[in-house]
Amino acid sequence: MPRQPVAVRLIALTACVALFSACNSGSDPIAVASLQLTIASTSLQVGQTTQATAVVKDANGNVLTGRTVTWESSAAGVATVAGNGLTAVITAVAAGTANITVTSEGRSTNAGVTVLAPVATVTLALASNTIGIGQTTQGTATPRDAGGAALTGRTATFASTNPAVATVNPASGLVTAIGAGTTSISATVEGQTGSATLMVCLAAFQPPAAGVTTVHVSATSGSNTTGTGSCAQPFQTITHALTGTASGAVVRVGPGTYNAALGEVFPIMLPAGVQLIGDEANKGQGTVATRVLGGATLTGFTGACSTYGATIYAGANAVIAGLELTNTLGTFAQMTLLIRNSGITIRNNSIVNSPSGGGSSLYFCNGSTNQVVTGNRIRNNAVTAVAFIDGGAGARVEQNVITNNAYGIEYDSPGGDLGGGASGSVGGNVISCNTVNDLWTNTLVTINAANNFWDHVPFAGNDVFNGGGATIIATGAVLATPVCP
Repeated sequence: MPRQPVAVRLIALTACVALFSACNSGSDPIAVASLQLTIASTSLQVGQTTQATAVVKDANGNVLTGRTVTWESSAAGVATVAGNGLTAVITAVAAGTANITVTSEGRSTNAGVTVLAPVATVTLALASNTIGIGQTTQGTATPRDAGGAALTGRTATFASTNPAVATVNPASGLVTAIGAGTTSISATVEGQTGSATLMVCLAAFQPPAAGVTTVHVSATSGSNTTGTGSCAQPFQTITHALTGTASGAVVRVGPGTYNAALGEVFPIMLPAGVQLIGDEANKGQGTVATRVLGGATLTGFTGACSTYGATIYAGANAVIAGLELTNTLGTFAQMTLLIRNSGITIRNNSIVNSPSGGGSSLYFCNGSTNQVVTGNRIRNNAVTAVAFIDGGAGARVEQNVITNNAYGIEYDSPGGDLGGGASGSVGGNVISCNTVNDLWTNTLVTINAANNFWDHVPFAGNDVFNGGGATIIATGAVLATPVCP
């Protein structure tokens, strides 16, 4: 066969290529295998919008362009979607959930969005609404919907209206007390705010016990005019603080001197069942003493010892604790504590420095019974420290220091149990170095005085005067060390 010229062969090849191209110009494009959907935020509040983005891919995961996609919401009443090619805008309409679906060439994918119920109210709770300076309390915010249901997953921002009283961490809600007073702690969630009042006590006071009526008084920081009796705004005088108090109430007394110059009216009348409590840890003699100075004669009473005087006159079952007490008058029948009523507790006080004049520091009379006298320092009084004249039977007297008084303890009638008696006293009293006698009686009584500390063991010298043939049971006696503390 004869060979064709080169030009003829090139023409034929060109025609063949053209024919191949024409045959394949109508073939199918690469198929869509999957879609990827990304939503910028899947948690929305009503009225908010977010963007959705779709990516179209082939079977090999390659991105395909130029494909048509459609957008759809499963719950248009919750969230709508408006597409513009591969992107769309989702708009939150009402609380609930909706699935957003994107479709291209028969392939689809979806993702959920949640529309949160709007916050209608916010409540703020403090772990404690009353704290002391330097203490902390935790604030907890609870947002609620219009129906009152608690909402979760929301962010609160906390603030204090008076940072000089208390500061608050804006994110965590931890409150720190800075100074005495009151402040409002607030929590804001999505434009709604709730608040709670915080009271910060003066340094002298601890927050009151829950459920107990507590009145506070401070000679140095209180006011009978503007005070409220709270631990942040105390009254100034005990007399004023006791006005209107009822059994079960507690009156907390801050350091300072409470006397007539301050406005105290003597004798201070402590109602039945009310507790008058100062600085028990220091028995009223802290760095600044919690000191009550003064006295006056009772008026309006009848019966035994009804015309005597006192610094404090307590009703039945009252409590006197943590005070330094002195009757300064030095006249006849002036007592520091005149005990005409039963069930009184006298605890952790310093009863000191009363001048001579024929009185006593603790004077039991009027047939009163069943008191508790414990943990007191009764010292340096130019009178009798404890006198059971016509009362005190059944009293429990223990763990007291009764030293350097004119007389220590006087029994003119059956009186208190100093140790080992039926009232359950453990003894532990230091009865020492009293000028005339540590123990004096001129009455035929039995005195239980076991397990106490004395100047001499056995008794010697002026330790005891027993002019009435009393039986004194002083087993377990121990020598006071040092002698005359």
